[in-house]
Amino acid sequence: MTGAKCSPYGIHFGFDTYALAHGTGTALTKSGGDSWYFITSDYAFGHALERDTMAAVRAAGGKVLGAVRAPLNNADFSSFLIQARASGAKVIGFALAGTDLQNCIKQAAGFGLTRGGARIATLLVQVTDLVALGHKTCEGMVLTDSFYWDQSEATRAWSRRYMAKMTTPPGLQHAAVYTGVTHWLKAVQAAGGTDADAVAAQMKAMPVNDMYNENVRIREDGRTLHVMHLWEVKREAEAKYKYDFCKLLTDIPPDQAWRPLSEGGCPLVKRLREPARTRRVSHRRGPGDRAGGGRMDGMDLRRRLGWSAAEAKVMARAALLRRRQPGLAAVTAADCLALGRRPERRLEPLRRRQGNGP
Repeated sequence: MTGAKCSPYGIHFGFDTYALAHGTGTALTKSGGDSWYFITSDYAFGHALERDTMAAVRAAGGKVLGAVRAPLNNADFSSFLIQARASGAKVIGFALAGTDLQNCIKQAAGFGLTRGGARIATLLVQVTDLVALGHKTCEGMVLTDSFYWDQSEATRAWSRRYMAKMTTPPGLQHAAVYTGVTHWLKAVQAAGGTDADAVAAQMKAMPVNDMYNENVRIREDGRTLHVMHLWEVKREAEAKYKYDFCKLLTDIPPDQAWRPLSEGGCPLVKRLREPARTRRVSHRRGPGDRAGGGRMDGMDLRRRLGWSAAEAKVMARAALLRRRQPGLAAVTAADCLALGRRPERRLEPLRRRQGNGP
């Protein structure tokens, strides 16, 4: 949602496969875990998580010894775990989620996968998984996340309120939903209404501040630039109280955690950063002009310049009016966009000159 399919109204407050992969993959490879083997769920999410982690491992100087694909909703991981152990890899990456991840972790513990010195990298695990599996089963696992209930006094206070209703500690998905809703409410208050364009602009202009974010920026492609953290599940004997699962290994700053803006392919970024002078409406005939010098087709503008349908329609009308009155000042996309949801108001003085409106 922050890549090629980004939206002016889409803002991502949770994790993505790039951040999960680069956090765990890069950190473990640089700390000596320079050979990897993957057990991957055989569907789009698992493939993406494996792909991004492999890229991070190789970029950090590590090597991938192999991978095996496990069917979704699989109950028996024994053959996959045997292959992983036989590979001799220092790190076994579980590109799994949900019950598949839980089943694989349980069976890995039963196989004694880590007794030979290998580490298990769980590329997507939630605190609810740790609760379900039990502390002893998860000892030594490494994970990446931006939120952990016990990471600060502010998160502990918020989590106590949550646990008073829900009994188990909250994970990132719970925290991200809370962050998204409260940030939207603050933006509505600041914008003075619920107009989508105004609220979206306000959300990106305001820093995110709450129990686990401090002055966090939302990028133009909609990515919320949280600080990510690398955690390790401590030994059960080290726990001081209930749900005391993790210890912090390192913080991962946003410029290292998240996919660079230049690699995402979000069309909004190019359009927002494009100088206005390069987007001036041309008076010369093009493929979209009707024979005989009529109007420029809105779809032609949209194809050529990557504008939205509404913007292209307004600009096509502006081009037609300007042809009829060459003395008018040039109309640019920036002129229209400055008026928010009603760019057609830019045309009112043109209509008045033609006697088509008050």
